[in-house]
Amino acid sequence: LAFAPPMVVGGLLTAAAYLAGELVLIPGIWLALYGTGVMTAGAYSVRVIPLMGAAFIALSAVGLLTPVSGDLLLALGLGGLHVGFGALIWRRYGG
Repeated sequence: LAFAPPMVVGGLLTAAAYLAGELVLIPGIWLALYGTGVMTAGAYSVRVIPLMGAAFIALSAVGLLTPVSGDLLLALGLGGLHVGFGALIWRRYGG
């Protein structure tokens, strides 16, 4: 339930950015709101999950404030952060 509101807002902002022709903003929007969802839902999980959410939010700031490739940031976030934090959780918490 804590994850849903940021995802709904992400959908709305994605539609608004698309309709306004601001496609360059979409990766930053996705990373920011996914990070927000992970951070809020992480309140009900192991301690490291909110830190992963903060890392997504930091990547979103890079995407929204610099000309770095959105594709690269999505790969680093949705690929790299999940693998990295997954390994950390597996090692520290056993799965």
